[in-house]
Amino acid sequence: MIEVFVPRENVNDESVTILSVKFKSSTKVKKGDSIFEIETTKTNVEIDAPADGLIHHEISVGDTVLVGSLLCRLDDGKNNPIIVLNTPNVEVDPLQNNNAKLSKAAIKRADELGVDTSVFKNGLISVSDIERQALVVSGQTILHPLKHIKRLNNKIVILGGGGHAKMCIDILLQRNEYQIVGIVDSQKAIGTIVCGIKVIGDDTILEKLWSEGVSCAVNGIGSVSNPVVRKVLYAKLKNIGYYLPNLVHPSAVIEPSVKLGEGNQVMMGACVGSDVVIGDNCIVNSGSIISHDCILESNSHVAPGAVLAGSVIVGDTAVVGMGVTVYMGVNIGRGSIINNGLNIFRNINPNEVVKS
Repeated sequence: MIEVFVPRENVNDESVTILSVKFKSSTKVKKGDSIFEIETTKTNVEIDAPADGLIHHEISVGDTVLVGSLLCRLDDGKNNPIIVLNTPNVEVDPLQNNNAKLSKAAIKRADELGVDTSVFKNGLISVSDIERQALVVSGQTILHPLKHIKRLNNKIVILGGGGHAKMCIDILLQRNEYQIVGIVDSQKAIGTIVCGIKVIGDDTILEKLWSEGVSCAVNGIGSVSNPVVRKVLYAKLKNIGYYLPNLVHPSAVIEPSVKLGEGNQVMMGACVGSDVVIGDNCIVNSGSIISHDCILESNSHVAPGAVLAGSVIVGDTAVVGMGVTVYMGVNIGRGSIINNGLNIFRNINPNEVVKS
């Protein structure tokens, strides 16, 4: 059994449009047959069958499908573990060197489960990737119901109505890809206008909005002094079912080799260099520079004007303050905070607050 996923052809693409479905579900295909044609922001891409078999899908022409979503399943008649193809975060290519980057939690979990991490060739490898590989090695299949294919509409809600939310709103308005239905904020009265967008309630209405068809959300809470709050809110949105697109300001520069997770926000004038890996729910704030081969683990925040040299690792919920410079190869521990304007030449311990 083989699963085929939507590939990421362009670093800024969060979804693709299905232009053509070449085979009906439950029909035979041959290896190399073109089975779908998808449209990205830059080009049209043919998706070919990786093997002979029966194709199973619930895709229709005109669907908007998230990058990384399951396109189809091919039953090749073999009782083998599922082979995962075109995954956005793990690209297996035996001709390339191993450029995978594992978080500390993923390394620990791999040791616990006895997973050979050399099978991962590129991308930021998470605990869930390790656990999935453990199931594959054990011979268990991982069948994701086709009904869970993620389809988007362009309706989006903003969580929060403060300064950070304003910056997110401006990005959305400039990119003109989403219909903002409103802001939810427990601190502002219903009807308050923020950057032209109305507050429509507090976060107790998030589930109702989701059930009414609002499929996307923005975590507009900066919470630089307590990034765990932002992490908790992101998890809340995901648990409801929202998709959080990456917001990239038109003036930001992101190299094509950058790997982005979900719900990241790259603000005006930021520069993100080659082979940088960014997890989920990160903030790369205005004018910051993330040099080649850096890793920003999920929920981290690089504040305005900060500069990271090459191969710096910023841990989960860590904050690099405004104007900070970080020497190449430094590891900034999870939960740590570096105060504004400092020059960092050493590793920072988890939960350490660096004041001078």
